[in-house]
Formats: sequence, structure tokens, C-alpha cells
Amino acid sequence: MPAKEIKLTKAKEIRTCLGFIEHGGVCCNISHHIQYLEFLYQIKKIHEPKSTSQSLLNKTIIIEYFTVIEAILDSLLCSLKVTTNNKIVPLEVKEYTKADELMRLAKHYNIISQDIHSQIGQIKDTRNKIHIKRSKPGKKLEYQEYPDSLLKQREKIFKNFMIYLFERHNVDYSKFLWPWKTHT
Repeated sequence: MPAKEIKLTKAKEIRTCLGFIEHGGVCCNISHHIQYLEFLYQIKKIHEPKSTSQSLLNKTIIIEYFTVIEAILDSLLCSLKVTTNNKIVPLEVKEYTKADELMRLAKHYNIISQDIHSQIGQIKDTRNKIHIKRSKPGKKLEYQEYPDSLLKQREKIFKNFMIYLFERHNVDYSKFLWPWKTHT
């Protein structure tokens, strides 16, 4: 049986809604990660994995959500100008700033609201427990940790985050690729 062809939205099309990300290379990378999310959802739709494979695919998708969120926050912080010693200068953000600090800075500089900060913290917390762990009696096995219900919650948070930024930057996002809405 021949494999079903997977058609993906062009990254260039995804970038049309990401104009608020000033650095072109970062914007390009983010659009490719969103395209990769679309790919993962299409794999899920085509192959309808069960049990372990489904949970681990959900895990990968959640990791990608936070990868995109971190990259966007970092980019927006790096393009921010602040006043220091009566001079307007770019905000200095270290290259490998941890997620908690990026989120704190983004909230401090009003890039995100307190509500969005709390919501994306849930994705970060899910991402942070993404390690193969020793199994203890009575503890869930890893494949039981990432059900579709958790993925749906994280999808909603990702969508809330993106809509918040789109609206804040006056972006018409009516044609934005929501990765879980794959082609039919």
C-alpha cells in the first residue's frame, strides 16, 4: 500500500502572520517549527497511533509548542528598546536565557499578560517533565502521561498565546495555520 502524501503549508505562508517578529532568521525558524507541528498532526491523523505511540507523539507536539513560544518570547525581548542612563538601547537578553527568565521578562515588559504568563507556564511545566523516568510502583508510566486530553489543553493555551500576540500587534490571523487543523 503506497504511503499517503503529506502536504504542508509553505513556511513562507506561515510567516505572513508573524511580521511582529523582527529578526528574519528567527521568524523563518519559527515558521518551520509551526510547519513541523502541522506535519506531526498529519502523521497522527494518517496513522492513528494507539497507546504508547500516540502518547509519545503528543509529548513531541507539546515540546514543539513550547519551542515556538520560547523562540517568540526571546525574539520579542531582543527587539525591545529600553531606557538606560537616559539612552534608548536594546534590552540585553543572554543567548541561553532559561524559559522561566524569558517568561518573567516578557511579563515584566508587558509583552505578555499575567494570564498568558500563567497559561504558558502550564506548557513549560509539561515540557519540563519530559524525561524518561524510573518507574515507581503506583506511578504512571511515561506513555500514560500525555493523553489526547492533555494535548487538547495545551493546544488551547498555544492558540490563546498566539491570538494574544496577533491582536496585540494588529495582525489579521484569519489565515494562520493552526497546526491541528490539517488538510483534508
